[in-house]
Amino acid sequence: MRNLRVGIWTQNIAETFGGGPGYYAELVECISKSSFTNADICFIGEDKLESIQIGKYKYYSVRNIRTKKFLFLKIAGSVLSKLLHINSLSKIYYKTSHNHKLKQYDQLLSICDIIYYPTPMCKYPDFPFICTLWDLGHINSFAFPEVTSYGNLEKKKKHNEVTLFKALMVICESEAGKKEAVDYLKINDERIRILPLFPTKVISENLTPVQPQKIDDNSLFIHYPAQFWAHKNHYNLVLAFKGVLEKYPNLKLIFTGSDQGNKTYIREKINELNLSNSIIDLGFITLSELKWLYLHSKGLVMPTLIGPTNMPPLEALALGCPVAITDFPGHREQLGDNAIYFNPLDTKDIERAIESLINYAAERKRLKVPTVESNMELLDNYFGELSSIRKMWR
Repeated sequence: MRNLRVGIWTQNIAETFGGGPGYYAELVECISKSSFTNADICFIGEDKLESIQIGKYKYYSVRNIRTKKFLFLKIAGSVLSKLLHINSLSKIYYKTSHNHKLKQYDQLLSICDIIYYPTPMCKYPDFPFICTLWDLGHINSFAFPEVTSYGNLEKKKKHNEVTLFKALMVICESEAGKKEAVDYLKINDERIRILPLFPTKVISENLTPVQPQKIDDNSLFIHYPAQFWAHKNHYNLVLAFKGVLEKYPNLKLIFTGSDQGNKTYIREKINELNLSNSIIDLGFITLSELKWLYLHSKGLVMPTLIGPTNMPPLEALALGCPVAITDFPGHREQLGDNAIYFNPLDTKDIERAIESLINYAAERKRLKVPTVESNMELLDNYFGELSSIRKMWR
């Protein structure tokens, strides 16, 4: 009996869009170099790169069957049916749509039996697939603009409440994430598997740390690597840091990460509190510079309000950097007793955590954390589990 043919979906993600691109790139690269006993692997995507390899495996370019004529029928049929109650074009559209779906299915089936989407997306929900679920921040956290505005909430709801239920398997990054999927979405836990979150190449021994130009050699600092989203909670961290400076006036707070719409507001608050000389914004930095920060920082402080897990604390612990972080069940699952936990909405509690980082007396040991390589065996097992299910139909 032949192996399950698994197509790994590839896509382009902007590097400045947070930790997701690093996670995705690491995962895809490791898959491309690994051998699988339960699946025949290929890569698929919409880039027109014919007859190329990604590591060990062939890449196939997928052609979207839908044409301009199809889009015209969809729009015209909708308009005419609503305004003139003429349904003929709508009937033609639905018939054309059905035929397109069959052709698309046949094209995909000629390449693979199932598609694995390593990020939370799904291009072809009518073809068998494995889906990824990172978080349910639109449900279990607050109504931040990046979650609820500009159609983001509707997209998340459609993905999590419709698309996920079409998946043959849903992959979460923690038991806490799995529990949220079961509790909030009522997904059958038998369909959910865990692929633990892992750090990026910043922890690699082959990566040489580089000191950022704005940081002095003898600087005493803590740092927060996060894009400027509202949910990253820079605001309360700034307020807490104001209190910390009363005891540690020479301490610096280093921000890294690109602006996602909230940086100007945070900068205004920093100026209002007269903290411009104590808080340094490096913007988007290289992995080499980030590694230097981990190695020289008094600690990572991460008051994020969306989990259930996060990548920076794993990177920090792998490089011997102490961690203070939001008290989420997922973070405790990730980090155990190797972190200082706090209430991210209580500035006094954040102050306490920062002071604990500064006074951290234990030896800065590099802890063992999950790696992308350790996930390959899990993936192979998951592909094997799906084989007998997927082969029940064409």
